[in-house]
Amino acid sequence: MQRKADFRLMHWLNSQEDTYQLVIYECDYTATNWTRRCLSQADAIIVVACGDQKPRKAFCLLMNI
Repeated sequence: MQRKADFRLMHWLNSQEDTYQLVIYECDYTATNWTRRCLSQADAIIVVACGDQKPRKAFCLLMNI
C-alpha cells in the first residue's frame, strides 16, 4: 500500500514540475525521507533562518545529507 502511495505522490509531483515553471518544496528540519526527496528534486536550495540565532545542530547535519 505504501509503495502505491509513494508512486502516486511521485507521479503527481512530476506532473506539477512538468506543468509549472517553479515548484517549491518545503522540507523538514531533520533528515526524513521527505527531506531527502525534496533535496533530490531541487535545482536550487534556499535556506531561511533567523539571523540572530545560531544554526541548529539538526540543520548542520541536514546539510550533510
